[in-house]
Amino acid sequence: MTVTSTYTVSDKKTDEEAPCILACPIRQDARDYVQLIARGRFNEAFQLVRERNPLPAACGRICTHPCETKCRRNSTDAPIAIAWLKRFLGDNFSEEPGRPISRRYPEKIAIIGAGPAGLAAANDLALLGYSCTIFESNATPGGMLRMGVPTYRLPRASIDNDVNVIKKLGVEIRYNA
Repeated sequence: MTVTSTYTVSDKKTDEEAPCILACPIRQDARDYVQLIARGRFNEAFQLVRERNPLPAACGRICTHPCETKCRRNSTDAPIAIAWLKRFLGDNFSEEPGRPISRRYPEKIAIIGAGPAGLAAANDLALLGYSCTIFESNATPGGMLRMGVPTYRLPRASIDNDVNVIKKLGVEIRYNA
């Protein structure tokens, strides 16, 4: 890999929300995980991304990255490649062990469909301490990510990486259900 440019990442943050955050559909603050990546703290960066985005490998490939359009660096040279950084984290750190989750609630949650919405719901509920089971009618998870996005755009291994991290939280997926 050839590095063509290097940049200094500032620790300074203002109280105002950065334009990239306001442009992001999930309002993810990329500044913190970009700083962690710049410092080589990839596992921490991956966990930080996952706090707001349970599907970083998929989103790093299919998101239209409006955050980059609004990046303040556009006025200097070029935007920070936020989507590529998210993709890098999702591809390379998805096999990190899931956080041990204690089941704080006795209720069991059933989720219909292992598409992006079902996976995100199960992820968030598991992190809150609920036991979740996803009932998927197909033989594989991912919904329209798998069925509707071509493999050259979104490799199936990327979907599987994201799903495996969610399953490590204790989420069960029942296929052909």
